[in-house]
Amino acid sequence: MTQENLNLKTPPAMEVVLEVLIANEENIDTEKLKITDENFTKQFSNQNDIYMFEAKIGDCEAPSSKSSLIGYTYENEEELTQYRRNGFSYNKLGNYPGWDTFVSRAAEVYKNYPYNDKKIRRLGLRYINVIEVENYNGVPKDYFNIFLSSEEKASISNIKDFMIKFSEENKKEGIRKNVNFHLSDLNQDFKAKFILDIDVLKTDVDTIENEEELLEIFGKMRDTKNESFFSYLKENVLKHYR
Repeated sequence: MTQENLNLKTPPAMEVVLEVLIANEENIDTEKLKITDENFTKQFSNQNDIYMFEAKIGDCEAPSSKSSLIGYTYENEEELTQYRRNGFSYNKLGNYPGWDTFVSRAAEVYKNYPYNDKKIRRLGLRYINVIEVENYNGVPKDYFNIFLSSEEKASISNIKDFMIKFSEENKKEGIRKNVNFHLSDLNQDFKAKFILDIDVLKTDVDTIENEEELLEIFGKMRDTKNESFFSYLKENVLKHYR
């Protein structure tokens, strides 16, 4: 893929999520998930506890419930970090700053997570894109290569609402990709907004020895996302983001 494709001037990603789930969450002390580093906490003005609620309902017993502290959230207007017993995640909200900036922030989140054995259950990288189309003509296949095809005699036009969901698996790379694509808004001026949600998952990681190894794997997952994104959008849509 060319560098021209990778460097969009105005990327349409409105939320990007990087997540690491660990295998041995029982080894995590919840209190150690509370970040006290002053430099970190200054960046995230809003901090909250994460609780898991368990309910018990039996034929002979009164319903009961209990809650247990499993982690903490740290957020500001554009970022959300979660440290949980089963892993951590970093969300970038709003305008996407580009991969280098995003992944460097995610690396800071990684450094603060207190797990020792580094056994991984799953890695996730998700891009939620808001694609705008001016003067939408009601035919999605004129703008995207992801729309369901049909025979000419059964052609579909003047489409004002739809949703497509599918998954693909690359067993060689150990990567699964989940895609959700739908028309979210269409105004009277025929300006349409489409949501293209690409979620890339990797489950055959086992262990991560250091930050460099983690970022290298996520870089390959990003390559998978990019290949999909640029193949799904036609040039008459892409040109508005270059």
